[in-house]
Amino acid sequence: MSAEGRRVEASRPDEAVVTRVRSRDGTEIAYSTTGSGPPLVLVHGAGADRWSFRFVEPLLADRFTLC
Repeated sequence: MSAEGRRVEASRPDEAVVTRVRSRDGTEIAYSTTGSGPPLVLVHGAGADRWSFRFVEPLLADRFTLC
């Protein structure tokens, strides 16, 4: 995976920071980071996206850095 990425900073502290990177084959991969504390990686299934976590993110972001 390329170490170079493009970050989109949040405009409010409670918003996620979205980072986009490219894999070696050129596929764009985006991930968001929000919250504070030990890291917790949330992984959605096929056919889903980060929107799947919209209800649990606010509950977990006070205790974890969500990736």
